[in-house]
Amino acid sequence: MIIGLWLFICHGKGFAQRDSLANRIILVGDAGEQHNNVHPELEFIKKSFDLDKRTTIVYLGDNVYPQGLPSHYASNYLEKKQILDSQINVVLGKQATAYFIAGNHDWMQGRKNGYQQVLNQYRYITSLNRPNVHYVPADVCPGPQEIFISKKITLVVIDSQWWLHRFDKPTVRSGCECNTESELLSTLTDIVSRNEDKLLIFAAHHPFITFGRHGGYYNLKQHIFPFTDLNPKLYIPLPVLGSIYPIARGVFGNIQDTKHPIYKNFSAAVDSILNTHPNCIRVAGHEHNLQLIKENKNYYIVSGAGSKHSAITKDDRLIFSSLKSGFATIDVTKNDNVYVRFFSSENDTATNALHTEALPPIDSSGLVKQAIKQPVFPDSVTVVAAPYYKAGKFKRWLLGQNYRKEWTEPVKVKVFDIAKDMGGFKITKKGGGMQTKSLRLEDKDKKEFALRTVEKFPDATLPEEFRQTIIKDAVVDGISASYPFAALSVPILSRAAGVPYASPKLVYIPDDPRLGYYQKEFANKLALLEEREPDRYGENKSTEKVLEKLREDNDDRIDQQLVLRARLLDMFIMDFDRHEDQWRWNTKDTGKGKVYYPLPRDRDQAFFVNMGQIPHYIRRPWRLPKFQGFRAKAININTFNFNARYFDRTFLNSLTREDWEKQADTLIMEMTDSVIEAAIKKQPPEIFPYSGPKIIQTLRERRKYLKDEAVQYYKFLSRQVEIAGSDKKETFDIKNNEDGSVDVTVYKINSDDKRERVIYQRTFCPKETHEIRLYGLNNTDSFLITGSDKRKIKIRLLGGEDKDVYENQTNSPRKQTVTYDFKGDSDRYKGIFKQHIPENPSVNIYNRRNFQYDILQPRGYVAYNRDDGLFLGAGIRHTSHGFRKEPFEMQQEFRGFVSLLTKAWRFRYNLERTDAIGGTDLLASVDVRAPNNTINFFGQGNNTENKIDDGRGPQFYRTRFFQ
Repeated sequence: MIIGLWLFICHGKGFAQRDSLANRIILVGDAGEQHNNVHPELEFIKKSFDLDKRTTIVYLGDNVYPQGLPSHYASNYLEKKQILDSQINVVLGKQATAYFIAGNHDWMQGRKNGYQQVLNQYRYITSLNRPNVHYVPADVCPGPQEIFISKKITLVVIDSQWWLHRFDKPTVRSGCECNTESELLSTLTDIVSRNEDKLLIFAAHHPFITFGRHGGYYNLKQHIFPFTDLNPKLYIPLPVLGSIYPIARGVFGNIQDTKHPIYKNFSAAVDSILNTHPNCIRVAGHEHNLQLIKENKNYYIVSGAGSKHSAITKDDRLIFSSLKSGFATIDVTKNDNVYVRFFSSENDTATNALHTEALPPIDSSGLVKQAIKQPVFPDSVTVVAAPYYKAGKFKRWLLGQNYRKEWTEPVKVKVFDIAKDMGGFKITKKGGGMQTKSLRLEDKDKKEFALRTVEKFPDATLPEEFRQTIIKDAVVDGISASYPFAALSVPILSRAAGVPYASPKLVYIPDDPRLGYYQKEFANKLALLEEREPDRYGENKSTEKVLEKLREDNDDRIDQQLVLRARLLDMFIMDFDRHEDQWRWNTKDTGKGKVYYPLPRDRDQAFFVNMGQIPHYIRRPWRLPKFQGFRAKAININTFNFNARYFDRTFLNSLTREDWEKQADTLIMEMTDSVIEAAIKKQPPEIFPYSGPKIIQTLRERRKYLKDEAVQYYKFLSRQVEIAGSDKKETFDIKNNEDGSVDVTVYKINSDDKRERVIYQRTFCPKETHEIRLYGLNNTDSFLITGSDKRKIKIRLLGGEDKDVYENQTNSPRKQTVTYDFKGDSDRYKGIFKQHIPENPSVNIYNRRNFQYDILQPRGYVAYNRDDGLFLGAGIRHTSHGFRKEPFEMQQEFRGFVSLLTKAWRFRYNLERTDAIGGTDLLASVDVRAPNNTINFFGQGNNTENKIDDGRGPQFYRTRFFQ
């Protein structure tokens, strides 16, 4: 193994034995700045290395300084794009592959609009469609993403800024494989175990260990001349005051420093998983220098000197450090030797590395897999889904009888044979999911399947401190309200309704050594085996990916009629958990754009019941009203659909009342007695007698109420409707009719600025719709209002980025038409508008998740004072939400008290209205007491706190003022 060292002393184009090099990974961090439009390190790489198929370049974040890639409408867009292009073009015309990871500066330095900035970078890189240039993790997801470099090398990438980012970012509704920190860690554990016989290179922007400023280390110059961190030429001496900032940051850190608690949690959690791998190298940027660190047996590379410099302190763990600009490489030979080298353009030759370090070679000799003896299992077994759902009388009274008998009844199930069933399967990875454990499988034809446990694990959704408490037990017990095998009945109902579906099969996973790493976790469990993406519906995408495609191209559209049909089926079987991640989308190319068809999945909450005293209390309208339980008539269909509130408002916004009524009639007609009975009889025969007949009867009765519920929900969705354009040109035509209705038509505008075709059309009635919000998004859009002056519906026009045109040819009241746009966009206005034109570009942001339910909540009160003794009271609070009003538009509260000692009465009314007059809040309070009939009224609109002493103790009324 040692002989490989001298062969690599010279290793650029003049490499002594090129064929001994198997793979080279070049690590360039913080390369987002140029000097005189030139990037020295990138030029050095291009002239000094053979960028062939053996070479991989990893850009470790902060690819565009100082705040990432702006929108292509921004004045500095071309300048910033050129910086990114200089990195992309290193592999132009080459066989080498480049991967881009985001850093905190790409996320707008961790600021509020950072997610949008990093999306800009992702979209630009992917739009180039270069096969050897990739943004990772894909889709701006947190990762981890596993990248195959060779049979002996695996690169694992995460977006570490996602963990640290405190504002909008991909979460549980994003469509990513991992949406939470716990899911990321679980998937990383899986990847580490799966690659234990390889060299694992873990790449992220943020290092776990660093001896620079992000590690809390500052040199003497930074204490005496602190402003040199802002500008190297600002040598202004502050020998004492200058130490305040370095000391405070070194002790406490900000969120971008290793000493910050959130950063510490991130690095400790991830590094502890990597520690289980026998041969893992951690690589990162962030710190503007070069470091090779060894702690215990672990190696850490910091390669963040792509374009900037920062100081390093001394430490025994530092094998090498340099303040020069430069980068690191990891070279792996064909005989498995591993070398880390550091280079700088300041040396100007690849034959003169700043440092070369031989790391332990790849050693998989102790990890040779022994042949697994073919196990023998019976064809079927009799098992119980979850025996712990048994309960005594009191527990059943408190938490509900639910489906406990179904969960605890033994059922006969076919045994899953991973090598034989359907021609045999190969495990590709562990699946995601907050409550269900799953495996991704691939059959001999490369078709993907999912193997999902019937048993749920909701404790994973709880904070760590609650997972060993009675709270966990209560949450786990709540799963007994779900029908254990509900998904088996859905295919027949879906087929009758004309809704796409997957056909799950109930199987038993034995204690099978062929499961490999997953044997311990999945052995002896009931599971549902189904096609993950049924091929009869073609390739499909996540909801977030579809939304992205719709924004990019206004030729693409959604089949909203089919979405409605699927959603009505959800309401028919009372599946309340239909958020965005419960859907995939099939794509069909029409030649003039793509049509997306919905593919519902994860039907685990069909027939969910709500029994027991505590669940009954929880389902109150002001708590969790979605838990209404399976019944013939919904308590309130509007709140039942809480989890689908964003989905429905996005994907059902072009449909009329007639569409809803027609689809409801069709669904009711297709849900015949025979269809319902056949569907429910797909349940295991052992459990059918318990609840099967009752479910059948309830579904039959639901047919009587479904249409009325559909119309009620349509009216709820129609009160405020949002219509979004795309990043291409559109014209929004708003025609006011004499009867008060409004026709909204959106046209695609072609390259000749002509109307090409209609992409949206709907007529709105003032009895149903109070407000319409039109979003132009990016590019030049126009809004034209014509027709009658008698419009009663309020219209908000949000142009988005670039120069938009607003024209109102009517004399409708000014307050009925409001425009919102950035002052710097140079928009044109003609006619009557109420304009909001701030200097903050965030006014153009489209957030489709801004809807909130109004809440009417009863309240109870207990109070005491020395004069009147104990007071008991009751009241009511109403909270209403409006357009861009945070935390609410208006909150009113009325309460009455009575003294048990003096029989005195007291009534109070409080009102708080956000942005009532401009940016000023209105707060008012009325206090009435009897029998002395004292009345106090207070209303404020400034930033003071008023103290009123009326002889009965002080009362405080808070006020707020917003600019």
